[in-house]
Amino acid sequence: MRLSNTPIISSIGLIIFALTFTMNMVFKYSRTSDVGIAMLLSLVNAVLLFFTLLWVVLGIIELKLFVKSYKDLRNRTEFSDLGKDEYNKKIRRLRLCFLVNLCYLVVFICQLGYVIFNWDEINI
Repeated sequence: MRLSNTPIISSIGLIIFALTFTMNMVFKYSRTSDVGIAMLLSLVNAVLLFFTLLWVVLGIIELKLFVKSYKDLRNRTEFSDLGKDEYNKKIRRLRLCFLVNLCYLVVFICQLGYVIFNWDEINI
């Protein structure tokens, strides 16, 4: 599998987290008298939490691809296949990818803690 220069999977994961966070706030702070709407909001909140927690598998695979790409980049530099300027440009881009991916994994850990501590609140 060839790795692109953007952390697509982690970016999508962060967007899904933002949607989940927004839906959680709507569910918590909406004062509706209709039971059906409350149940629907609760269901969407739980499904988004579950989907975000499953998306981390792809985030871990992407992290492994970044590590493999980093090792390949170092090997190519050691064998003089890559110039210093090109190496510096690629390593900066790879560090940005690592940063986005690690941010997503930290968000995942925080969300997992939220799910564990508020298990009784999540209705599936």
